[in-house]
Amino acid sequence: MISQNFLFGVVMDKNSQNKILFPQNLHTHTTFCDGKDDCESIVKKAIEIGFTGIGFSGHSNADYIHSKSKMPPEVTELYKKEIAF
Repeated sequence: MISQNFLFGVVMDKNSQNKILFPQNLHTHTTFCDGKDDCESIVKKAIEIGFTGIGFSGHSNADYIHSKSKMPPEVTELYKKEIAF
């Protein structure tokens, strides 16, 4: 679940020197490979819990990857269209 796997982006406020945190997940899998949620559900959940950024990542179809969760080329094309919204 997205809410259990997040990172904080950090920037320094130039005026106060305070750290400003941006909750985000930049490594999110979807049902296109081994994730449990579709893209739209993930984005809605990210907004709900206050994320400022979300990054999708899928398992490559490279020959050197030997995994049941890698995406075949035709699924990779669908995935790229889905995350480009």
